Amino acid sequence: MLVVLDRWKDSIPEAAQECQQELIELAETIAQNGRQQKSKQGLTAQKTQCKKDLGEAAVTLAGALCSYGTSITDDRLVAACGFSRTKLLAGADSEVVARCSDLHDEAATVVDKLAKFKVTAATLKAFKTKIEAFDEVHPSPRDGIAKGAAATRRLPTLFQTVRVLLTRRLDPLIAPFKETEPALFNEYTVARKLVNAATTAEEEATIVLSVPGITTPQAKAA
Repeated sequence: MLVVLDRWKDSIPEAAQECQQELIELAETIAQNGRQQKSKQGLTAQKTQCKKDLGEAAVTLAGALCSYGTSITDDRLVAACGFSRTKLLAGADSEVVARCSDLHDEAATVVDKLAKFKVTAATLKAFKTKIEAFDEVHPSPRDGIAKGAAATRRLPTLFQTVRVLLTRRLDPLIAPFKETEPALFNEYTVARKLVNAATTAEEEATIVLSVPGITTPQAKAA
């Protein structure tokens, strides 16, 4: 739709040009909100993966420490490291980091005794790296997810704004061109048919604005 308006910008009235400019600004806003949505999804996936990696390493280390503690009848060590995966990853992210850090410190004091349990200094170094990776990412998604959630809330209003601008302001301005500039009218009508094929305001906006990153089957077909 924006392509059609741009092609005929010298023929359409000033009010239609203003509509065109508003559509361009809406396109930029919707694209930005779409990027924030994707950022939210990416941050969530990154955090989930880091937590999964940390959990797997923590369970392995806890098992080795419990086995070692049991073999030397060290009840304190067994109690300190007797965590299931669920318990290791329970609670707030900061609690998970603290729990895993304590596990690392317990292992560090007896690492020279853990080789036969498949735990070495390299194992602890890799585990510490996983702790740090999760510790670094867990505060960040909170901000990104909040922005993504806000973007999600804004999008329906923006989509509806596009619909109103199109049907109540732009369509009436183009209608007179059916007689005076049929080529313009016909091209606009073809574009409008694509828009009319949309079933939601979001799909309409996607087709009208051709916004990268918010793709629908109808938009692809256009």
